[in-house]
Amino acid sequence: MKPFSAILTVMLAASLLLTGCSSSQTESSTPESSSSSQSSSEPDSSAEIPNPVQPVKTAAELAEMGFDIVLPAEAEEIEYSVIDGTIAQAVFTMSDSEWTLRTGESDEDISGLNGERTALGTLDETAHDGTAVTVTIESVDTGEETLRLCASWELDGMRYTLTTLTEDETAFEEMCGTIVGYLGGETAADADSSEADETESSSASDAQDSSSADSAE
Repeated sequence: MKPFSAILTVMLAASLLLTGCSSSQTESSTPESSSSSQSSSEPDSSAEIPNPVQPVKTAAELAEMGFDIVLPAEAEEIEYSVIDGTIAQAVFTMSDSEWTLRTGESDEDISGLNGERTALGTLDETAHDGTAVTVTIESVDTGEETLRLCASWELDGMRYTLTTLTEDETAFEEMCGTIVGYLGGETAADADSSEADETESSSASDAQDSSSADSAE
């Protein structure tokens, strides 16, 4: 009987040992599963935020979206864009300065400039269709060495702002009058179409003159 009791004792001890190991393994695996579940439910912080500024190729495309922006022929390095789908923007170089023209259907300031503002006065200008426009001019201390000048006005239910970095108030006022004179009545799409028609008309006239000259000879 003693050998049998000894064998039984050994078997019971082995069974308890195996049960303890199995329980330990189960407990150790539970936190890992919980951690994995928690990490998968957390938001992905690496997700990219969409850029609010979307490039646009031409002023005609802006016109199709309902934005009236027409720039002088002398404007260079022009970059058109739409901000948050509500504000149209044209950044261009002219008279050795970089200018930013914005427009949008808003009662708030859309210039994008932050800083202390000082009123400099108002201008009475005339839009392309003859509409009288009052332009308000301010200087904005943005922390730069030179104050930025900002002009704002309303036309056809849209707010406009023109900004640049300059100390020449006279040149700024002249640019305001120029820009306002291109707006209203004729959209950018119409302007592009008119320029194309003038080009075709000029080419046809030149061809006719050349043909007449050949006939005369």
